[in-house]
Amino acid sequence: MHFHFEEFEFKNQRRLFTSLPFIFFLAIAGNCVWLYEIVMIKGWHGLNWISKGLLYSPYLITLLFVFAYIIPFILTKYISIKKSFFVIFILYVISALYFEVTVNVNCSFLFGRCPHTLFNSNRIFFLLFLPSIFVLPFFGRVFWYLTNRFIKKTQKSNRNIISILSLLSIPSSLLTIQVNSGYSSGKDWIDAIKMGYPIFWITIFIGLSGIIIACQSEID
Repeated sequence: MHFHFEEFEFKNQRRLFTSLPFIFFLAIAGNCVWLYEIVMIKGWHGLNWISKGLLYSPYLITLLFVFAYIIPFILTKYISIKKSFFVIFILYVISALYFEVTVNVNCSFLFGRCPHTLFNSNRIFFLLFLPSIFVLPFFGRVFWYLTNRFIKKTQKSNRNIISILSLLSIPSSLLTIQVNSGYSSGKDWIDAIKMGYPIFWITIFIGLSGIIIACQSEID
């Protein structure tokens, strides 16, 4: 029995490593979908991407983001493909609501109460960062609860792991824009968002949090 247990653990580890290229592909795909809408549809100039109507790409990107989290659990057979559709749907709705709350709070500051801060990169960073600070801990709790309820029993500390790894997308995006500014002429937080770097990194980090939780032993 001990041999079979070790063999099972070894197979799970291999499956978790297999999930890495899937997660990377989803992160790249999300970034490409974002850039296509920003560059080809909205237009790169200035803040057209915020001010000219609704953005549609985030609703597809959100689905890719959720898949990145679920893939490690599917590959390690903690959840069946059939059951995963229900969990993916719930996580998608919650993630989409998080996006809506964050965007509406940001835009109310940027275009409503604080119109003169548009070209002040430090204030833009503050206004875009502040809503995430308050919402992400709740976001991590919801992901943990649904994992604990429908996939596997895990430690409560995983709530913080999901939230902290998600927040790491902010400094990672700021570092990436310093290395590769892409279409942008600047290297500020707003430029990092326009290039879609937060989308890439939060997909990577939410996928890694899924791998970390899938690696853990299930608690009673």
